Amino acid sequence: MDDIDTPEGLQETTDNIAKHCGIGGLRVNSKKTETMAVGKDSTQHPLPKDKSLNITVDGHPVKQVTQFTYLGATITSDGKIDKEISVRIGKATGAFNQLNNVWKNQNISINNKIRIYVAAVITILTYGCEVWNTTQTQTRRLETFHQYCLRRILRVRWFHRKRNEEVLERASISTLADIVTTKRLRWFGHVSRMPEDRLPKYLLDWQP
Repeated sequence: MDDIDTPEGLQETTDNIAKHCGIGGLRVNSKKTETMAVGKDSTQHPLPKDKSLNITVDGHPVKQVTQFTYLGATITSDGKIDKEISVRIGKATGAFNQLNNVWKNQNISINNKIRIYVAAVITILTYGCEVWNTTQTQTRRLETFHQYCLRRILRVRWFHRKRNEEVLERASISTLADIVTTKRLRWFGHVSRMPEDRLPKYLLDWQP
């Protein structure tokens, strides 16, 4: 296997991919291909020399970026998830606002509203959370959004002076931190039961 830990190894791997794609009648489009180096200095502009990859495809340079979206998740070159958290909150806010008529409808029970909230908003907010490495600040941002939505659904205003715990109890729902933890544990159990030759299981047990 090529050593992709070095620019030379990454270039060799890229060349091999392009070569084998060509054998199958496929072509790697250099304009649609991007590279990204992950590290604490990888967001600096201009990039430090040791973070510049200068990868080419069939002689054409490949653009190096500091973030890109992969399978719906935003990955950044600094390895942090602040940008992803912002994207998740933004998309969940859009989904929540589209359901304003549901939250205002008094003919729909609170229980059903919470079920809709979990299905249509929480799933968007926590997409990919199984592999998040959240800080306390990031968790507080998520909890703040969670409380904002619940208080809108329950029609709890600031002058009602309700504690967060009371809001959660009335909605019969957990904190977002607990929801994320449950999803992580479920994914961990799934990976633990995988065969040893599966990549997620290999990475779980991998040691440098």
